[in-house]
Parts: sequence; structure tokens; C-alpha cells
Amino acid sequence: MSNEEMAKAIQKGKKEYIVPLWAQCEKFIEYQADMYLRQFPDNYKEQKCDMVNESYFALLNAVESFDPERG
Repeated sequence: MSNEEMAKAIQKGKKEYIVPLWAQCEKFIEYQADMYLRQFPDNYKEQKCDMVNESYFALLNAVESFDPERG
């Protein structure tokens, strides 16, 4: 199932798709966090953990506002 299909299902109340959607996006999010945090080596592990956790909530917000008609 694609990310878009899961987002639509979650919007329709199928909350069981939140975990699989996160699983599909998590590696990309961790990669992006790594790329950004290379600039700030102090407390790298803690900052990465915080950034990934915040990204989870950002993903949930993105799913709520996702509109497949807008592309």
C-alpha cells in the first residue's frame, strides 16, 4: 500500500495504518535528521532522537491535512 493510500485510510478513521505509514517513512526521516545534525555534533544522539520523535507528530499532522486532489 502506498503512503498516499495509507494517508487516505487514516483520514477515514483507519488508525491501524499509522504504524505502517511511519515504518515506511522512518528511514527517510532518520536520514534527513542525520544530514541536518551533522552540522551540530554536540549531543548528536539526543538531538536525533528528539528530531525523529517530533517528525512522528509532524507526519500525523501532515496526514490530517493531506489532500490527494492538490497533488
